[in-house]
Amino acid sequence: MTSDNYPTDAEGIPLLDNPLSAQALAAEPRGAPPAALEDPALIARVLQDSAVQHLLEDMSGDLQKLVSRQMEELLQQELARLINQSVAQQAPKLAADICTQLQLSLPGLLAAVMGRAREPGTSD
Repeated sequence: MTSDNYPTDAEGIPLLDNPLSAQALAAEPRGAPPAALEDPALIARVLQDSAVQHLLEDMSGDLQKLVSRQMEELLQQELARLINQSVAQQAPKLAADICTQLQLSLPGLLAAVMGRAREPGTSD
């Protein structure tokens, strides 16, 4: 099976005919990039290719999802920190308020319970 004159495997993945070894790459002289990489017309044509456009759209979508996920994680962490900080700051006042409410409510609640217990025909 071939695609665009490149041999492919059964799943359509291109096969390398002459792969470079690490030694060959290390021995290759490093110089200026090929002139084709400096030709704006050639670069524009490559960027207009539908396969390249598809890859750019895929990369953009993946990056957008990654940024959204990271922002969500950072916001969750910051909100959790702020909530914990707020609860820690308000805990003593909240405990005091609960204690005050219990002290104010318990006499009336106890009186109501005792009154019901004394009524004939009620048994708990």
